[in-house]
Amino acid sequence: MKLSTEAADLGEFEVLPTENREEAHGDYIVCVNGNVKRKLGNFAVVEYSPATLSETKLRIHCRVILDEDLMDNQVKVDQSIRNAIGIPEEERREKIVKVKLYPLKLSWIDKICYIFSKLFGWRYLVLRVCKSDIPDIEKNVCRIPVEAFDILGCNPGDTIICEAPVKEKEAYFKLKKIKLKAYTATKEMIEDREKREESKLNTRYHSAKGILKVSPDIPRIFMDKHARTALGLISDTHEGKLLDGELHPVKVRREILNLVSKEFVSFGIMILLTFLSATASPVFELLNEYLDGFLVYIAIFMLSVFLPLLFVVVKIRSMAK
Repeated sequence: MKLSTEAADLGEFEVLPTENREEAHGDYIVCVNGNVKRKLGNFAVVEYSPATLSETKLRIHCRVILDEDLMDNQVKVDQSIRNAIGIPEEERREKIVKVKLYPLKLSWIDKICYIFSKLFGWRYLVLRVCKSDIPDIEKNVCRIPVEAFDILGCNPGDTIICEAPVKEKEAYFKLKKIKLKAYTATKEMIEDREKREESKLNTRYHSAKGILKVSPDIPRIFMDKHARTALGLISDTHEGKLLDGELHPVKVRREILNLVSKEFVSFGIMILLTFLSATASPVFELLNEYLDGFLVYIAIFMLSVFLPLLFVVVKIRSMAK
């Protein structure tokens, strides 16, 4: 879909809660009517400026779902997205809250990865960025709460993909992605950080609860400055430099190739066992009646690859259920 500069600023939209998430497919969603969806495409960036952060815009990307019951200036937004961009639920109930929407441009590689990941099954999580502790910096690692691993469908030590939208020109946003090895942020670690956080900008650690006024908040992800910079979270404004990338939301999903590679050894063993079993079974004799000898072995080999591969796909998909 070709996006023009006319799509750069679609105006502001009144925020309503989502009601039907049947088409979410493991992702976060916003719902708009047909007129707005034609300008946005299938993916959009939601932007909001919290009242307590005058120079900072919090953004997150999500899937766009059609809802013809909405007016041109209305959008339904998932609860997790609203929390992520700093919209307190009490504020939304008491007055009209408005956000901006922008098109998100995915490269053909992003689209292929998106389809490939859906084959194996995945689920996104929105996490709040915090600074890493000193022992974790400059090691290409991050820390997330223990319950996040079960939701994502992976284990401590696995690779995860962190995503954030970055403005490209004025017409749309593109996706920034980095891969990090994820380890557990213990309950004690999180509690210790909460004690050291402050509700002001000129400090080392910033309190999302104190500054954004969102409670309960989305889970945390601890990452170093290199990762925050690579995701484009540190802005050039005075306020942005003080925050140093903290408080921004990022979307996280498991890295499928990492999980597939972990299954590679067992996958190879299953291929060998399936091939040997098939050549000694009645299936081999049946195929031999209709195919030449060489074609029989090709057919058996293809069967030996398909069945173990199907097993691996089912196993990885089940981890994200």
